[in-house]
Amino acid sequence: MTELVKHHANLWEAIADRIPDAIALRHGEREVTWGGFDERAARLAQTFAEAGIGPGDTVAIDLYNCPEYFEAFFGALKIRAVPANVNFRYGSDELASILENSEARALVYDAALRDRVAPIVDRAGDIRLWIEVGGADDPHPIPALAYETAVAGHDPAVRIGRSEDDVWLSYTGGTTGLPKGVLVRMERSITFVLWYRDMLLGEEITVDPVSFAARRAAEGRPVSGIPASPLMHSTGFVVAALLDRRRREEEGAQEPCYT
Repeated sequence: MTELVKHHANLWEAIADRIPDAIALRHGEREVTWGGFDERAARLAQTFAEAGIGPGDTVAIDLYNCPEYFEAFFGALKIRAVPANVNFRYGSDELASILENSEARALVYDAALRDRVAPIVDRAGDIRLWIEVGGADDPHPIPALAYETAVAGHDPAVRIGRSEDDVWLSYTGGTTGLPKGVLVRMERSITFVLWYRDMLLGEEITVDPVSFAARRAAEGRPVSGIPASPLMHSTGFVVAALLDRRRREEEGAQEPCYT
């Protein structure tokens, strides 16, 4: 990667600048372009910032597979906050434990999980911002802001300098005990993603990732994927967009989407 800090936010911003009208995310009939992905994440980043969330603060993400998962992750990284995955199967006590362990300052959650979130509001005193995806503007008794209201009601956050030493927080599933959080450096994460890309495509890509993405988009065969596992599973999240659409189409697979 040339002249670009190895950081997911930097990389996604650069791709959005290069191919803003190309499709970044598909979910059912819904499509989000790279430009839209960047803008929505930037508006969410400003929402976080105005709530007093900044570098090093944890943004917990308790969502099913949806574009908002990527937007929340991207939005947190934009302001150098630390996105953290939450297993949507957790009950209230397990959720409270993860929020405490991660020192979360914000929680982005699905409206379908409201019954698990509501009982812990009084216990999660460090949470400065609750954002609900797919719900109404008044998710009583949770003092939450509706996701689309947050996006529509804020200007995009300005871009800032970032470090390869920034991190995201990856929680294990707890199959061998309590969930354990692993801090993943941006430089290591980017290197890992590109290694997987090359392995799955069966070739070593020598051009920078932005030029590679732009070329594939222009050729009508962007690298994309369908996550078979939940995005809250770290492996599913990292590998989600690393399969070659051309090969799947040759095998009769459906158009790529995130479901």
